[in-house]
Amino acid sequence: MESVEGDRFFGVAVSPCGEAIKRHVYKDDGGLFVLLYGYITQIEGKDLSLSDLDRLTQQLAVLYRREGPGFAAALNGSFSIVVYDQAEGTLALISDRLSSRPLRYMMTERRVAFSSRIEAFRHLGFDPTRKLNPEGLAEFFVFGRLLNSRMWDEVTEVPPATSCVIHGGRATMQEYWKIKFRYKRGREDTKERAAELAEALRQATERNLLGFDGASLMLSGGADSRALLACLPEGTACYTSCDRINYETRIARKVARTKGCPHFLLQRSPFHYLDILPTAARITEGNKEFHHAHFVNLIHYMEDTEGRAVLHGLGLDFILRGHYLPTKIIRLGRRKASAKILHKSSSKSEMEELLLNMEGVRLDAIEMLSGRLKGDVVDIPRSLVRRFLDRVEDSVVEPLDALELFVFGNLSAWLTFPLADCLRHYLPERWVAMDNALVDIALSTSPETRFDSRLFLKALKALGRRLCLISNSYTFLPLCLGSLFNVTHRVPGIIYDHIFTPLALRTFHPQTPRWVLTPGPWPSQGYFWREGPISGFLKELLGEGSAMRDGVIDPAAVMSLLEAHLRGQRNNVLPLSRAITFLVWRKGCP
Repeated sequence: MESVEGDRFFGVAVSPCGEAIKRHVYKDDGGLFVLLYGYITQIEGKDLSLSDLDRLTQQLAVLYRREGPGFAAALNGSFSIVVYDQAEGTLALISDRLSSRPLRYMMTERRVAFSSRIEAFRHLGFDPTRKLNPEGLAEFFVFGRLLNSRMWDEVTEVPPATSCVIHGGRATMQEYWKIKFRYKRGREDTKERAAELAEALRQATERNLLGFDGASLMLSGGADSRALLACLPEGTACYTSCDRINYETRIARKVARTKGCPHFLLQRSPFHYLDILPTAARITEGNKEFHHAHFVNLIHYMEDTEGRAVLHGLGLDFILRGHYLPTKIIRLGRRKASAKILHKSSSKSEMEELLLNMEGVRLDAIEMLSGRLKGDVVDIPRSLVRRFLDRVEDSVVEPLDALELFVFGNLSAWLTFPLADCLRHYLPERWVAMDNALVDIALSTSPETRFDSRLFLKALKALGRRLCLISNSYTFLPLCLGSLFNVTHRVPGIIYDHIFTPLALRTFHPQTPRWVLTPGPWPSQGYFWREGPISGFLKELLGEGSAMRDGVIDPAAVMSLLEAHLRGQRNNVLPLSRAITFLVWRKGCP
């Protein structure tokens, strides 16, 4: 959509990712332009029908005229919306509740441009990467995503659940939804909540199929993908990506056959993640970890997906089961052990330390910045946590809720779900877990119910009892028994990464890629970097001047992290993957 009026210029560019993206443009008689990028499944709590899709942007224009920029509170879906009121001279940029589709803008005294891609601003007459913001880069290296800052000083991203209204050269942010914990009951609500969750999953799946001929499913065999499979009809094509046939892929095949669905294996090359690194870095423009790009270059091999939604439940059970809760690190000699913090009272200083020790937070990643910048941003992580703790009073009712809020949201008022933020760009078009109803259930369910996994597993049992009785790929027990042992994810990961794989590989040639023996559809990232081509690729990249042109990365510090990882002193996959994603994108950035 382009409009020229006086000295103002408005433009948009959408991501050419090859997905089944629905785009709509509408203009009413009063000069109101509406552009929709993405999809909407509900308006004011009412499910849309096929006939509604033809006049969807017209309905949005009517809502905007009636409610103003906050009308998005009545919408459910994954979308970015742009509304230009020619008569008033205002531009409204609106994100969904999770900011699942980025929407950015740049402004000068005479011009405004908006886009879903940073690279598109160059075609609109702007230089988006002229000035790097080291605080944003520090946040990405430490936390794995941008929180309070921006990566580039002159590019602003519309926060989640926000309408950004630009008028007269000024931008005003209007938040239309806020994370608020609403639960009041404890363990006794499990049965009621499980039934509510099961029904919400059914309805969410139906809504996400609107406008498509059917669906295909990315099936890992875990609880999240089984839940979606239980909501889909027999005959749905299921796909599992893996390097080779192993126990977990056999579990996925058994799950598919139990439902009466065909199962296909998308086999990756051993060098899949190195091969897709440039593509993954470009998709997320350098600020999402590339090792989440499991499906890049694999979707093309899926058969009969034309006109079908590609569904997946990646992260669905994480959101509802608290797997990303902060952990408290306990030192046992030279070893470390982690334990979930489930108590309900902590001092502010204790909370600060818990959040800084959360899984995925790497304070030492600051060392990767050059010396001239490292001193300026060294306290960024701690200051962000302190600001967060100062602002949670109106969103939580007790200290434990603050831990949840940290998991569910960012450290600033710009709240979003980390999985939506980190993974959405790499995944197929439809993600049922983004449904507003499911988010509301997660926020209204007590921690005691969520943490022990009973809620999600009871909902899955209600959806498909037979699918629950199939062995779990980690525990070799029926999935429905997983909550009794609470070892479904964390403990097996420790066993495989630190015990099984090293022992098994002792008999193999040193050049054998260490991820070949990984059990399951995802490689063990801890060994992905060892004795494989990715380490050599990073060393070559660090030696190229074009990748260092901003002068913000210290190659020696990155190499130090890599060498410590190769020696087995510490698993440095997270900071290394964040650094290489940024460097690869920056190298290819014009």
